[in-house]
Amino acid sequence: MKGGRVLAWGDNAKKQLGTGLDATTPYRTPVDVQSLDKVKDVGAGCDFSVALRQDGTVWTWGSGANGRLGTGNATDRATAQQVPDLADVESISVGCDHVLALTADGTVKAWGKNAEGQLGNDSTADSNKPVDVAYLDAVAKVFATSASGFAVLDDGSVVGWGKNTEGQLSDGTKANRTTPVPLDHLKGVQDVNGGVDFTLAALDDGSVIGWGANALGQLGDGTTTAATSPTTALPPGSQITRVSATLTGKSGFAY
Repeated sequence: MKGGRVLAWGDNAKKQLGTGLDATTPYRTPVDVQSLDKVKDVGAGCDFSVALRQDGTVWTWGSGANGRLGTGNATDRATAQQVPDLADVESISVGCDHVLALTADGTVKAWGKNAEGQLGNDSTADSNKPVDVAYLDAVAKVFATSASGFAVLDDGSVVGWGKNTEGQLSDGTKANRTTPVPLDHLKGVQDVNGGVDFTLAALDDGSVIGWGANALGQLGDGTTTAATSPTTALPPGSQITRVSATLTGKSGFAY
């Protein structure tokens, strides 16, 4: 972002750069996302993009498959479109094919792909409009991983939902969850991010933990052993506050 404007570059096969043109050729240098200003946060899915404006509205562009733009249809968009019937959004988090939005009253809205339960609305049907994540309020932070969701509640507790085939939710199972389940063993969570088959979290003691698949060392714990409960990548005192991961890959980052 530059002065509330958004710049984009790279692959544009699904119009995810928001240039306003139907051309889908890659851009080698940054270009303006058209008709969008006063942006305070931006997120990138696998082939679509999301922006949160300072006025609490959410705007999307790129691929509309599975309803991931939240505009009521599955149409690709070359320019930013406002997600209707959604206001007072405080933060957004973007997965590969779905979006989570935390509103000012502590509720969470979700839209897009839902085959693994990543919308958390007790369903596996995609939604092209925002729906409520079920049984969830008093939320302080929300995080979308590749195909799952996590929320930190006002009391510091953590819940998770969505894809869990590799133990990405750390609930001790490998069953997908269509509604949030408590994760009582997770304490002091500051940030969560995850790839296609694993999850990382930064804790308030400066440590980094991870769980899920680990065949390529994506948990960073010095092994290639999968874990359905958290294992330590970086110890307390590491001064880490944020984690990130490649949405469709198996690499993790901490900073």
